[in-house]
Amino acid sequence: MYKMLLAGLALIAVMTSCGGAMVTTYKSTLNGANEKPAAISPAGTGSATATLDGTTLNLKIDYAGLTGAATVAHIHGLADENNVAGVLCDFTDKIAAGASATVGTGTISATCNLDGVAKPDLTVANLNAGKFYINVHSAKNTGGEIRGQLIKQ
Repeated sequence: MYKMLLAGLALIAVMTSCGGAMVTTYKSTLNGANEKPAAISPAGTGSATATLDGTTLNLKIDYAGLTGAATVAHIHGLADENNVAGVLCDFTDKIAAGASATVGTGTISATCNLDGVAKPDLTVANLNAGKFYINVHSAKNTGGEIRGQLIKQ
C-alpha cells in the first residue's frame, strides 16, 4: 500500500513539473475539391498542422500552386466538410511574411485564441468536434481556392 502511495505521488510530481498540459495536434489537407458550394479546378494544394496548447491554437499552413498570390486566409466555423460558415479567426495579415518568390506558394504561421470570449463559437470543444475549416483565397477565387477541415489526430 505504501509503495502504491509513493508511486502515485511520484506520478503527480512528474505531471506537475511538466505543467500537466497536453498538446493536441490537428491536421488538414487543403485543395480545390473541398471548396463549397462548388469545387475549384484547377486549384492549388496545401496542408496544415496545428497544435493546441491550453486554448491557444498554433497553426502552420503550407500552400502551393494557387492561381495567384494568396489574398485572404482564415478559419471558418461551425461547419462540416459539406457546408460553409463564417470567419472565426482571420490570419490574412500573416500571408505576406510567408509568401514565396513563386507566386501562389507560401507558408502561413498564425495563432488563434479558442477561449470563446471574443467569439462564442471559437472554442476547443468545437475544434475537437471537427467544426472548423481552413480556407485560403486568391484574387481569381475570392470565395476560396483551397479548403480543408481541421481534424484531431
